[in-house]
Formats: sequence, C-alpha cells, structure tokens
Amino acid sequence: MCLDSNLATKADIRDVQADIQIVRGDIEALKIQTRADIEALRLTTQADIESLRVSTKADFDNLRQSTKSDIEALRLSTSSDIEALRLSTESDIEALRLSTSSDIEALRLSTKSDIETLRLSTSSDIEALRLSTKADIDGLRLETKADIETVKGAIASAKVETVRWLVGAIGFQTLAVLGAVVALTRTIH
Repeated sequence: MCLDSNLATKADIRDVQADIQIVRGDIEALKIQTRADIEALRLTTQADIESLRVSTKADFDNLRQSTKSDIEALRLSTSSDIEALRLSTESDIEALRLSTSSDIEALRLSTKSDIETLRLSTSSDIEALRLSTKADIDGLRLETKADIETVKGAIASAKVETVRWLVGAIGFQTLAVLGAVVALTRTIH
C-alpha cells in the first residue's frame, strides 16, 4: 500500500501545533508589552502633571512671599509711597493674576489636547494591532483547518484501502480453506 507523500504526518501536525503555540506566546507577549507601554505612558503623564502642579504651586508661594515682603518694606518707608505703591502693586498683581490665569488655562488646554491626542493615537494603534493579530490568527486557523481536513481525507482513504485489503485477504484465505476441505474430502472418499 502506498500513502501519498504530500500527507501531513504526526510530526507535521506537531510542528503546526508548536507554531500555533509560538504565535500564541508572541500575541500574549505583545499584549503584555502593550499594557505595560500604556501603563508607563499613564504613569509618566501623571508624573508630569503632578510635577507641573507642584512647580506652579511653588511659583505661586514664592510670588506671594516676595510680594508680601515688598509691601511690608514699602509700608515702613513712607505711607504716601506705600499708598502709591499699594495701588501700583494691586494693579500689577491683578495683571499678573490675569496673565498667570490665562497662561495656566492655555497650558491646561494644551496638556489636555496632548493627552487626548496621545489617547486617540494609542487607541488607534491598539485597535490596529488587535485587528492585525486577529487576522493573523484567523488565517492560521483556516490553514490549520485545511491541513486537518486533508489529513482526515488521507486517513479515511487509508482506512478504505486497509478494509479492502483485509476483505481480500480474508476472502482468499476462506477460498484456500474451502479448497483444502474439498480436496481432503475427495481424498477421504
């Protein structure tokens, strides 16, 4: 009996299964790395925001302390200069407050925009990776199913050939036994 040399062997199937395991491992590693990258990005962004908050608070505290000491020194020098300086300082503080408020708002909006852009970019990258991985898995699944169906067909064909051979062998043996019995019967009579 001759089997087709293109049939998959158990070793071929094990190789395909090993390849599937490798792909699964690669996918899992990619998922873990992607999660780690997202977490690192989130932690970096949080740290940047916290650093900015602390720095801004320190700047505000320094500005407040500086302004208080300037006002106290001016108050001690002359009351008329203090009044003039008070009016001027109040005006400067308000302008600084407005300017700082607008700077902070601009920075907040810019940071929010950057975070949103990064979130969208990361989301689209993750989705593209998910779709690519899914397509690869589906392709591998289809190839594996086709290989399994080919092997099943070859096994079924081999079974049919084996049954034919057994039936032929049993039939031949039965005829040989019957021939021997007839020959024995003739020699006895």
